[in-house]
Amino acid sequence: MARDESVAIETSALTKRYEGQAAVENLNLRISTGTIYGFLGPNGAGKSTTMQMLTSLTEPTSGTGTIMGQSISERSSLKGHIGYLPEEPPLYEQLSGREQLDYVADLQNIPESEANERIESLLDALNLREDSTKPINAYSKGMKQKTAFIQAVVHEPDVVFLDEPT
Repeated sequence: MARDESVAIETSALTKRYEGQAAVENLNLRISTGTIYGFLGPNGAGKSTTMQMLTSLTEPTSGTGTIMGQSISERSSLKGHIGYLPEEPPLYEQLSGREQLDYVADLQNIPESEANERIESLLDALNLREDSTKPINAYSKGMKQKTAFIQAVVHEPDVVFLDEPT
């Protein structure tokens, strides 16, 4: 059966339980490509858990999900389609912002010339170029968030997840 190209994210009865306690229960979701979508709710509502399941960082207890037609249980085929900015950005504080971004682009197997072009464009768009040679541990929280955002999108994913992006 052919994949519906208009669907970016789809879940069916997606559930995550921790020691019998439901964190997410029977989530049925269908989000079209090009849509900006937010999970809203109080602490403990399951927003982060949902994103962790959709990015294959944690396995659902039951149910299914797809991102751009790729099963969330297939991490290797899924990772090129998604960008993820967790609540606590994974940054190497001793590196400069530029070194961090070069490192991530290399991990994503982006050719060097293409990576340079993308990184420079994103640094300019987020007003970080001037500070990109400074060590990340000298960055403000906002500068760290911007750097982490760039690393989440440098490989031009189809879907981007932002967990507590402020």
